Amino acid sequence: MYDDFVPEKSKKYWSVQEARLLIRKFCAYQERSHQEVRNKLLQHGIYGDVLEDIIADLITENFLDEERFACSYARGKFRMKQWGRIRIQQELKLKGTSAYSIKRPLQRV
Repeated sequence: MYDDFVPEKSKKYWSVQEARLLIRKFCAYQERSHQEVRNKLLQHGIYGDVLEDIIADLITENFLDEERFACSYARGKFRMKQWGRIRIQQELKLKGTSAYSIKRPLQRV
């Protein structure tokens, strides 16, 4: 009878200081694309200029690097999942990676 009932998870909105700390941890755990970080911040109620400032800080502090993400992603998918160049390229495009950042890791694979 109660098996169908699943309570909705209440959204947790971050303050600006909390967002800066938690998103650094999020990026330090593994390489992230700019789009993943942007989606995470939007999900927790960080919008507009504050969002752009946080992303700019992450880039300057070297927590976020699109080219490094693309290389890491391509290397992992090529070795572990045996994906080819075309599949890796398509997936990187879906992740919002720029064409310039996609080109370099595909030369190495």
